[in-house]
Amino acid sequence: MITFDELRDMLRGKLKITAAALAENALKALWCTLDADDSNELEISEFKHFIKRGEIEKKAGPRFGVGGARNQG
Repeated sequence: MITFDELRDMLRGKLKITAAALAENALKALWCTLDADDSNELEISEFKHFIKRGEIEKKAGPRFGVGGARNQG
């Protein structure tokens, strides 16, 4: 399990993702999305679920691509 502080330290320190690239509010939003059970600790099962959800959305393709509903008109 990891905490929010550990995630932030990893992203900012190890991965060198600056606040300009990922604002603190966006980092907190990411944490809230990852920590599905609101335990203030990220478990591997929560991370796996997040990654799997991304894979499903990627396979489905973009919601609004060329010729999509928003591009007509």
